[in-house]
Amino acid sequence: MKTFTYIAGPFFNPAQIALIEKIEELFTSKDVAFFSPRLSDASQELKAEGRMTRRIARRIFEINEEKLCECSAVLAVADWILPENEIVTWQNEVTGDRRVLNIPDTGTSWELGFARAIGKPVYLYRANPKGAVNLMLALSADGVIQSWEDLSAWVNCHRDWKGGLQ
Repeated sequence: MKTFTYIAGPFFNPAQIALIEKIEELFTSKDVAFFSPRLSDASQELKAEGRMTRRIARRIFEINEEKLCECSAVLAVADWILPENEIVTWQNEVTGDRRVLNIPDTGTSWELGFARAIGKPVYLYRANPKGAVNLMLALSADGVIQSWEDLSAWVNCHRDWKGGLQ
């Protein structure tokens, strides 16, 4: 069976799409196999149709679930990237700290939970290291990658990965 990494993350606005494309390009440049829901046949059908239908939604779900079962690991973008003018901050009532509100994508959160439940290694990539990561996501991950350089090194380590941690 061919090993590959499942790339989970939101792709609903130009900034999110740009980041997912950059991650896909990184994997491609290092000749590391991956599956990206953004590139799936069902996502391409959605793009062509111009609207979500029940049939397309079912296909997206089934393909993603199948690929999560088949993958060697999951790499998930842990940030919901918003355009600069839509960034929201919040203040911690206990510590008084003010932080960028970093709400994870619900679909990505589902993918992480499902992968974790079936025993897949799960890694989070933080595109925005200034924001806090949800503790349930961070503590369920096998690792949290905090910079582009670390992500590049992580992909290098997985070039010849056969499904086990090295």
